[in-house]
This record gives sequence, structure tokens and C-alpha cells, in this order.
Amino acid sequence: MTNIKDVARLAGVSISTVSYAFSGKRPISSETKNRIVQAAEDLHYHPNSNAQVLRGARTRIIALSAPIHSYTSTAGYSIFFFEMLKAARRKAYDILLLAGEDEEIERVADSRLIDGVILLDVEENDSRVAQAYSLPLPVASIGIPLDSQPVYSVDLNFTLAGYMTIDRAVLHGYQRILFLGARPGAYDAQSNFLMYYRSSVLDNARKKGITILFRPVKYPRSEIIETILDDILTNDTIDAIILNGDAETAPLLVSSLLRRHLRVPEDVAVLSVGSYGNLDSGLVKLDEIPLEPRDACKYAMQAITDFIEGDTSHIGRVHYLTPQYLDRGSF
Repeated sequence: MTNIKDVARLAGVSISTVSYAFSGKRPISSETKNRIVQAAEDLHYHPNSNAQVLRGARTRIIALSAPIHSYTSTAGYSIFFFEMLKAARRKAYDILLLAGEDEEIERVADSRLIDGVILLDVEENDSRVAQAYSLPLPVASIGIPLDSQPVYSVDLNFTLAGYMTIDRAVLHGYQRILFLGARPGAYDAQSNFLMYYRSSVLDNARKKGITILFRPVKYPRSEIIETILDDILTNDTIDAIILNGDAETAPLLVSSLLRRHLRVPEDVAVLSVGSYGNLDSGLVKLDEIPLEPRDACKYAMQAITDFIEGDTSHIGRVHYLTPQYLDRGSF
């Protein structure tokens, strides 16, 4: 098996010189470095990115920054992870998952192990977006930050989704709607898609004279949903329920309604927004305005690879995906 001694022998240098060349701990002349790189490639030494980094070539690795928070939906994240991986493989790239905060992006960027960064779970004022101004590589954001100048941003148009929701409510005459949101921490962190959708729903409902009863849903979800419904149904009346949190909340809500002998949509209408288009099975088929992880990941990866190829026109662009309404008769 080829080792560092073989590389040193072929390049005509000492083992320590090869080590310094790969680690970057001591300066090595360009001529010597090129000989070492060529020897490593000829001998197929370390089939990783070391020689490519030395030469300044592409590593064909994209970092996916996806910090894990207390309110993170692991089911939702996993869908985006797989869609991003598929988008990367179609472009012959690999994905490096970063689950920490800003310093992780700086560390891998400084190491020159990546060609670009894609951000998930973007907040309205996200420090990772601000960091993009000083990074020496392209950054794409799945989520629309308030300052989008240093990045390419793509996401579902949640403002339009809010309009669609209220227009539908007006069409069916709903006057009092329970809005079950995500966990409180997500709103405290100003998770962008939640903020955009809630703001749009509340603004448009007010203009149409519709009352919205907003309740975030914290853990344990089943118990919280029971408590919220007990309170609302005892002290108030509602025509409909909007879900805009974890996709796992939908079956819990349906089960809770059926236990109360409430029919969907005859007694109460239900719409899920921000789920994944898969609520067409189970006890009740639900209307959805789903996320579009496949398209979002595809466009983010395209923007990054275009930049790597020299096309910088995507940077600063905001790309809104048009929401699709899946009508299954529940709202």
C-alpha cells in the first residue's frame, strides 16, 4: 500500500517536506509543492482532497450548514438532507454536513476543503448570512433572510401562501380560525418562513375581517394539542384550523378531533402549510400547501455550481417558489 515514504521518494524530497506540504505548517516552494502533488497523484496516495487543496483545485465538496436547535424538526431536516444530497450527486459533488454554528463555516472555509456553502434553517437576521460577506466562496440560502445581498436565496413564497390561505377561508365563509404554529423557540429565533407566513395570515385575515387565534405548539405535542383544543372548544368557537409547524402534528390533530367526534371538514376544516405533500393517507386526507424541498435544493445547488464555474449573477438574487395548493376537500 502506498505511503508517505513512497511519495517522498518519487518527489525527491524528505518525508518531513511531504508532511509540511500537506499540512501547510511550513512554507514550501511552489516547484517543490507541485512535485509532491504530482507524486501523490501518480501513486494514488490518500484518495481525498489533500492534493487538490494544495494545487488550489476544486474539492467538489459543498458544506451544508444545518444547525441543530431545540426546536429543530428532525423529520423535516432529513427530507432536505436527502434532497440536497441527490442534487449534489447530480452535479458530481459531495456534501459535508455542518451541524454547529458560524465558526464551523469559517473553519472549513479556511481549510479550503469546500467549494461553497448552502444554509438551512435560516433566520431573518442570520449571522451566517452576514458572514457570507467575508467568505472567499459562494453561499446559497434555503430561506429568505432580511439581508440577502451576499447570498443566493430560494424558498417557497410564504407571503403568497398566507394570501392563498385567507382567500380560501373567505371562499368558504370561515370567520374564526385556530392557527396552530411551530414551537415557541422557532418564533423567538425568527425562523424566516414561519415569520413570513404568520405575518401574511394575520395581515390578510385582519383586512378580511377574519379572527385568527394563534397558538404555538410546544412539546409534548399531543398533550399541548389536547390542552389547546379543550380551551378553544370550551370557551370559543372555530370554523377551521391551520397547521404551520412540524408535519408530525397533523395526524395528532386529526386523532384529537375524531376523539371529540368532530368531522373534517363538516364540523371543522383543516389545512396544513409547510408539510411535505404526503398528508393524503391516514384517517383523513388533508389539504396542504407543501414545502418544495426538491426544487429548493436543486436551485440552491445550481446557483453554487454556477458560481464555481464563474457565473456570479445569482449572488444577491431572491428566488421565490410558487406555492401549490393540494385540494383534498378538508379546508
